Amino acid sequence: MVQRKTACIGLCLFILSSFCLLFLSCAGSPDFSGSSDMKPMVPPPQLTMNWLWNCEDIDEDSGKGIEVKGNDLFFVRGGGKYSFPVRPESIVTLNISGSFCPPAELPRDIVFIIDVSGSMETNDPATASNTCGRYDAIEAAISNLATTLADEADGSQFAIITFSKDIVSSSSKFIGSKKDLYADITKTGTIQSVLCDHKTSTNYDAALKRAEELFLAGRSGATKEIYFISDGEPDGSADGIMLANKLKKQGVVVEQSTILATIATIMLKGSDRVLEHYIASRDENQNAMHAKVDNVDELADVLAELAINELKETHMKFKFIADKEWQEFDLPDPATTDEFSIPSMDLTVAAETEGIEVIYQYLTSRNMSYECHGTIKMPISEDVGE
Repeated sequence: MVQRKTACIGLCLFILSSFCLLFLSCAGSPDFSGSSDMKPMVPPPQLTMNWLWNCEDIDEDSGKGIEVKGNDLFFVRGGGKYSFPVRPESIVTLNISGSFCPPAELPRDIVFIIDVSGSMETNDPATASNTCGRYDAIEAAISNLATTLADEADGSQFAIITFSKDIVSSSSKFIGSKKDLYADITKTGTIQSVLCDHKTSTNYDAALKRAEELFLAGRSGATKEIYFISDGEPDGSADGIMLANKLKKQGVVVEQSTILATIATIMLKGSDRVLEHYIASRDENQNAMHAKVDNVDELADVLAELAINELKETHMKFKFIADKEWQEFDLPDPATTDEFSIPSMDLTVAAETEGIEVIYQYLTSRNMSYECHGTIKMPISEDVGE
């Protein structure tokens, strides 16, 4: 009986093994030699992108500005438009850093409004050499603000208005050269006699109205800036408040471009608050662009300080091109450092992301905002790195 069971089990094992051999023979044995079309699973490609902001825009899609170091490291320099193909599901470690850029050198149409009312004979009298604090201030300001491009369309240009009961002297237009500017306003006299004059009363309306006329004849691509020096006490309703509000809030239209004016004011020894409270523009913190000067020898330094256009606040925004929401980063105070960086980010790039987009924004002490824009399109390609 035992022998029959043993024989039966053996027969079953023989039949089973024969069936397995037949199946493998029909299906073909597995190939471990690597000649199959099947590819082993590999982790997604790891890339590191260092985006260095160097204050330059490259307005091309040619890829200029990208420096590739092997298959896993590349550098992008400056804003602009770039394209860099990547493997599917690539993980990109994004490092963004750079140097703070100076404010864009926009053309500037600048008007100096100078009070030559009777009280200036006491508050800013002419010296033995026939100069005065107002003259010294204009000399220093123009020297600081004039650029090497002063005679070109993209430089700083100036006009001067002196006023008392009405306009006493005025530039005929904006001029880039100090020599030509002085010649235009003096006609036959000297610039010292024009700026150190003293007449009768104080008409802010007349001065601001003339500034508006000059702006309307100025350049469409230039900022409109007024630097207003007075010892105060405007005449009755000629306080300039309505005209100042119009210039600051409605601006002027030049060649179909509306440009808001900024007004910085200096009170020389006077005590009324019209300039500070109603004429002066406000900075980003809503403080008046205004200074009080009690010592006429300080006038030149104060005017130069008001006229400086420097970085005050900076931000950077990031997002995938296909997204609507931006991720924002506060950057360091540009007054304390020349460089910035944001924390590294690991980004998984898929076909629907298209690429990444970055905007670098900054605000200046003249309450002017600028931005530098950059995009890197990341088309998906199976051939990258092969």
